[in-house]
Amino acid sequence: IMGTGAIANFAQALKTTPGAVLHAAASRSQASADAFAKKHGIARSFGSYEELAADGEVDIVYVATPHAFHRDNVLLCLGAGRHVLCEKPLAVSAAQVAECVAAARERNLFLMEGMWTRFFPVARAIRKAVAEGAIGKVVSVSASLGFKLEPSFNPRLYEPALAGGALFDVGIYPALWISMILGTPSKVTAHAHLLPSGVDQQTFATLEYEGGAMAHLECGFTGSLPNDVTIVGERSLSTSGRHCSPSLAPLLLQERRDTSGRAGRRSAPRRTRS
Repeated sequence: IMGTGAIANFAQALKTTPGAVLHAAASRSQASADAFAKKHGIARSFGSYEELAADGEVDIVYVATPHAFHRDNVLLCLGAGRHVLCEKPLAVSAAQVAECVAAARERNLFLMEGMWTRFFPVARAIRKAVAEGAIGKVVSVSASLGFKLEPSFNPRLYEPALAGGALFDVGIYPALWISMILGTPSKVTAHAHLLPSGVDQQTFATLEYEGGAMAHLECGFTGSLPNDVTIVGERSLSTSGRHCSPSLAPLLLQERRDTSGRAGRRSAPRRTRS
């Protein structure tokens, strides 16, 4: 594990993963690395990221550093021949992501962004339902994630030098859902409320797609948003509440009324819990 902040407590999950050995942890200081290793029962600890990348017994590195450093840390690991799982977002620009992907392909190494939401049973169920035409052609997707957050809770989220802001930290979740269902948009229009530091406290975006489908994304630290995803098809509606939580994400598929206002044939809503 590269980085020993709060997000690195992913170590708990690694310890219960069949076939995985949590071999080493690295921080920018030896003291932090030692404390983290002791807490999680890790054999080795390093006071620099370079030492971890150079350890020949490491197969794959989980990059758990702040957003702004992901690109450099990923390239460091790939350059040393290590596979990489990187905490989201993989990088802070499309150009940086392309650079990381190119480096992994050049060395034939595994590289993945750590978006666990993609693997939730509810996410799989929704993708399967959409792919099988359960709701008809998708015409729109709306997804949101936001809550009231004071700067004192986590100052990193308000620091431009650390790639803070709502879009990078929580907006990536609704963006993932929209991407999973509709793919790459042809046009994006976004509006944000920027703090004096330059980071976004709240962002709204409209995404347009070839064929006419549209999507709406909301994220922010200003107040509680619905925190759900709604996928509208030509025949039915699919919704998922608390879409970023693996244990609190019910799936509802519901048939819609026809254009005359008459209720069509209606099946019982299907719910599935992760």
